[in-house]
Amino acid sequence: MQIVVSEELIEQFRARTASASTSVPLAVLELDGRDVLRVTGIAEVLGPAPQVVYSRGPVPGYDRVEADFHVQSGIPAELQVIPGLQHLFSRQKGVLESDLLQGKRLVIVGMGSVGSVCAVELVKSGFMQFTLVDFDRLELTNIARHACGLKDLGRYKTRAVADLLLDKNPYCTVTSCDWDLTQHPEELEAVVAAADLVLVATDNNHTRFAVNRHAVTHGKPVIFGRARKRAVGGDVLRVRPGETPCYQCIFGAFYRNVPEETSQPVSAYGGTLTMAAEPGLALDIDFISLMMVKLAIQEMVRDTGSTLNQTLPEDLAAPLYLWANRREAGVGFADWTPLSQSALEMTILRWYGVDYPRDPDCPACGDFVSAALAGRGLDEIREEERSLFRGSAD
Repeated sequence: MQIVVSEELIEQFRARTASASTSVPLAVLELDGRDVLRVTGIAEVLGPAPQVVYSRGPVPGYDRVEADFHVQSGIPAELQVIPGLQHLFSRQKGVLESDLLQGKRLVIVGMGSVGSVCAVELVKSGFMQFTLVDFDRLELTNIARHACGLKDLGRYKTRAVADLLLDKNPYCTVTSCDWDLTQHPEELEAVVAAADLVLVATDNNHTRFAVNRHAVTHGKPVIFGRARKRAVGGDVLRVRPGETPCYQCIFGAFYRNVPEETSQPVSAYGGTLTMAAEPGLALDIDFISLMMVKLAIQEMVRDTGSTLNQTLPEDLAAPLYLWANRREAGVGFADWTPLSQSALEMTILRWYGVDYPRDPDCPACGDFVSAALAGRGLDEIREEERSLFRGSAD
């Protein structure tokens, strides 16, 4: 039998029993097939629940405790303590220094099939501070592609994902914003302004352009991930305001009409839910999520002494990355060379970096107003008039 208990609980319990003359029972709230006991709190005996009795003595480390605990029924018990923060990421040492990420505030906009996977992978990498933005609730049609499961049906996606993050790292902090960002522009701007990095995993251009404008205004790096129609492929864009093209520079023109997976309202359970209008495999979508996470980590250890900076900055120098899952007529990539026939041409299941230039006349990050005036032979206008033109590109 194994008993799982938090490190904090051990400290609380030892403090409580330090002056006790007899053993003090712990309340065991869950017994799983007489295999694992999960101790979730200190209390007096709770009815018929089995007791775990602490025999006072030194605790020889935080990963295993032998002989200090036993179950009164006589079943041999071994205690495993949930480790402290310093132990959670011990297997990343030498590859990724998690202390470089702990003070970074991540904002993830969109908690669907892309955003939920991003959040889980980011907390596993060592990020500690999250703000999750989405007003949708988890529906049955989401489950196959979402990080959360059936037990979370009907919950706000932000809160369901928050529990996943805390289950991976109980020391992280998660703020849930359960509102429609298109209806709360000021709140969205405040969230973006407070972030170290923003990830956008929404399924429409309106929200992406909105986040892009705020990120450019406040100089915040942002990563956009999109799945194309039927998840046949997708793209990931990293924006560094003032250095690289923003979302408006690229997707406001050349890629504006690329077919992508979108959502539409449908009726279900007597109400309205958001349901994917196009089919797509979770496996195909996860490639997009994982590339977003890869770029997020690299962005947050940029200009540090991380071992990840030895070669990856050169490998991941492009702002835009393209991915194809399959060649499908009428959707995309149908004319690409089959993967099995070429190592030199563009094929499916490979990432391609695209060095795309900034648009000096971009409405979001460039001088769109001056360019428009110059094209019409007009003089410079006042700043208050110029501001009327900003942010109207979508």
